[in-house]
Amino acid sequence: MYLKKDSVVFIGIFVFLALIMPAMAGDISGTWIARTPNFNVTMVFKVEGTTLTGTVRTHPSDEAEIKDGKINGNKISFYIERMKHQKMVKVRFKGTIVGEEINLTRNENGTIGDIIAKRERSNSSKSNSSNSI
Repeated sequence: MYLKKDSVVFIGIFVFLALIMPAMAGDISGTWIARTPNFNVTMVFKVEGTTLTGTVRTHPSDEAEIKDGKINGNKISFYIERMKHQKMVKVRFKGTIVGEEINLTRNENGTIGDIIAKRERSNSSKSNSSNSI
């Protein structure tokens, strides 16, 4: 049995893309901003291999460390812990990287919402906000 030249080329391209796409999608280190009607969320990501670290901030006094952060191809997940009504709550995030956007689902005690974060290109990473995540 032999493969046609077109099949070999197709298989070669497929293997190349399968190897390179996760590396391209995983390059999300830097500042990302999700703008909502009530507040902005600033996420500063650092990626090392498949580990995602950094911070999430809704205003200067409400910054939380990213915990259990993972990146696998174009998928990310992490959680933060923050005080709400004098109680520590866990807010989980899962998302998909699509070019210069990350489509995130946020889950706080069963309350689920979607946000879209965009890569911050300017030198300013300030976010004006009046509410917390």
